[in-house]
Amino acid sequence: MNNMIEECSYLQTYLNENIPLTNAVNFKVAYYDGQTIKYEVPLNGNHNDKGTGFAGSIFAAGILTAWGFANMQARSRNVTAEIVASNASIAYKKPVQSDFRTECTVTADEWDKYFAKLAKRKNSVLTATVNVWDNVHDEPCAILTAEVFAYIKRDDY
Repeated sequence: MNNMIEECSYLQTYLNENIPLTNAVNFKVAYYDGQTIKYEVPLNGNHNDKGTGFAGSIFAAGILTAWGFANMQARSRNVTAEIVASNASIAYKKPVQSDFRTECTVTADEWDKYFAKLAKRKNSVLTATVNVWDNVHDEPCAILTAEVFAYIKRDDY
């Protein structure tokens, strides 16, 4: 449990120091165990003119969940790589009516393949699915699919 708290704290600090948006919208890294990551996001400050979740905040939380997950996996494996979100799409299923959370699960086998390909080819891509839940609905309000690209930085770019 302490390791999970330390890992969440590390990622939270990294996000707050390097991605200013996370401070403005108050994203919180709530859970990380190596196979699942969860963020919590308050509706206050992240709503639209209808009082429901703002699509941009929902998208940002989703993409940061996938990106943060890949960065934490690289850190746990002592891999130095540039990690970027190279593509993403989102399906909004229901209005987010309360504080919300993002959740992404990737198996150890999928991560192993991602990093093996990175070691062999100096780049790799993982497709991650992030579900967005509120406290009202019993199914995801949105589903984001993100491609997380990793590459070993070379001198020529």
